Amino acid sequence: GGFSSSNETSETFTKETLRIHNEYRAKHGVPALSIDPEISKFAQAWADHLAEKNQFAHRTNSPYGENIFWSSASASAKVMCDSWYGEEAGYNYDVDPFKSGGGGLRSGHFTQMVWKQSKTLGIG
Repeated sequence: GGFSSSNETSETFTKETLRIHNEYRAKHGVPALSIDPEISKFAQAWADHLAEKNQFAHRTNSPYGENIFWSSASASAKVMCDSWYGEEAGYNYDVDPFKSGGGGLRSGHFTQMVWKQSKTLGIG
């Protein structure tokens, strides 16, 4: 999830985040995502928790994959998504990402964005 900037409404931020995800997914020949309101509520609850505790950490034992983003200034959906997708540079297309040398820790946000089996997206 991400926090919308002051000049971007929550609805605009959500639509733009989905659009950018699907634009990147199309580059990799994988199906477009749709927004899942329940997953978005789940993501927002965690984003609220992190903001309240002034923390930046992934949720443990989540049933979903998760990308989180933090910025000291207002950031657009594009800045957020581009930062995740930029991890493609650390992805090794020749090695299974779940095996040693696959670049999992360096490219986890990227793989989360373009994972073929993913169907829905939640944004908080």
